[in-house]
Amino acid sequence: MNDLDRFVGIFDGIEPWRGDVPPGFRANVLGVLTAHAFAPREGAGGATPSQSATGADDFVDRPPRVSDGEAFFEWVTMVAAVRAARDRFTMVELGAGYAARSVDAHTLLRRFNPLPARFVVVDGSPHHIDWAKRHFAANGLDPGAHWFVHAVVNVTGQPQLFAYAPGVYYSAGLGREGGDEVLTAIRSQGLTETVLEGLILHGRTNLDFPMPSAPGGHFRVDLTSGIKVETLLTPLDAVDLMDVDIQNAEAVVIPDAMPALAKKVRRLHIGTHTHAIHGELELRLAQAGWKIVFTYPPDSLITTPYGAFTTSDGILTVVNRGLLA
Repeated sequence: MNDLDRFVGIFDGIEPWRGDVPPGFRANVLGVLTAHAFAPREGAGGATPSQSATGADDFVDRPPRVSDGEAFFEWVTMVAAVRAARDRFTMVELGAGYAARSVDAHTLLRRFNPLPARFVVVDGSPHHIDWAKRHFAANGLDPGAHWFVHAVVNVTGQPQLFAYAPGVYYSAGLGREGGDEVLTAIRSQGLTETVLEGLILHGRTNLDFPMPSAPGGHFRVDLTSGIKVETLLTPLDAVDLMDVDIQNAEAVVIPDAMPALAKKVRRLHIGTHTHAIHGELELRLAQAGWKIVFTYPPDSLITTPYGAFTTSDGILTVVNRGLLA
């Protein structure tokens, strides 16, 4: 595991894209265009460094390096999955945001291994689903040819409270503890009638809660459809790469989905959000026979021969030995 010597040259031979960057966008080394409305809020995954050789912020002229941290490992995993694909490339992105990783993977596919592709984009925020469709269209992908699933990934398949805000990258499903906090707020603020009316007439709670980083200082809490990983995988023959960034829910979602993952998913790249979750998932996946390719816990300073980096989310990349030699 963490055999960086094997991967540091994986981007050798990539010719930087050259072209005009439209107003309101930035471009990465592959020519993927990202709206400025998304870029300031993107996570490390799927993002390339924002500094180009010219010092401009609208074009990135190199692939990620080890010292860039999470973006490097996202791209290494995408390139490996793209190169190993046969007949058709299928990727599932859970907690997709604006689907940066799916669009990057599609562009890498065109470079390294032109094949028909299917992307399954899943997010609990309706605004993120809209962003993702816009990001696809801006980069020449027909959103109608791929699957966009507005749902919270969970272990029940039942609706779940979900917190989000327009224009904000972060969002998350609320578990029992979060639900109790919402109930307390409803009762203490006398909002029972407002919530009931919203649920009956519009299927929404009409709840706003304080959140300093959100526009207007609030985020919304709504009941959002839930979906199990097993359900997502049912209509798919095989998945070359599943990218998971679901804000702590990986702690229960991945163990629950292990049988389905073992049958259909060739590679998993998981953003982990606590040391405990990271350690538990690494152990479970290893015991189930998955090969650990990269494992770096969250909120850690990592020193390597190729430079140091700091993790925010943890990095856990694994390969299904049963589906990939």
